[in-house]
Order: sequence, then C-alpha cells, then structure tokens
Amino acid sequence: MKYLSAIVNELQQYMEFFINYAPGRLGYYIRRQYYSMILDCGSNLTVGIGVAITGRENIRLGNNVSIMRNSSINSSNAKITIGNNFALNT
Repeated sequence: MKYLSAIVNELQQYMEFFINYAPGRLGYYIRRQYYSMILDCGSNLTVGIGVAITGRENIRLGNNVSIMRNSSINSSNAKITIGNNFALNT
C-alpha cells in the first residue's frame, strides 16, 4: 500500500507538471479547466505557464483574475481572497 501511494503521488506530480508547462492556447485552456476544478474561483480565470499555487483549500479567486507566467500564490493556514478584475505578475 505504501508503494501504491508513492506511485499515485508521483503520477499526480507529472500531471501537474504537464498542466503547468503546456504551451500555447491549448495550455491556457487546460490550466483554466484544471484550476477551475481545484480552486474556489469565479469566471474568466487565466493562468500562465509555470504558476505555482499551494494551500489551494485556503485560496478564493474572483472573476476576471489573471495569474501571469512564473507567479506563485502560497497559503499555509491563512485565507487568501483575491477580488474581481485582478492581475498578478511577479
């Protein structure tokens, strides 16, 4: 069972790597769909290449949010709420 858990974790990391670095319009589409499923977010989310988001259960994103290339949002215990019409670029 220990090995199965390690394999599942490894596969999840590969999948997230592919999603985070998929190029072009298809990559933006895949990231929008993926992050819309795992985050509490509004409509029209744009996520660039190489974005890192940790503490997903504590993050809320509004409508028309853009997280640009190589940006990160990190939360351990605190809640992060980003309102509407916001762009993050680091």
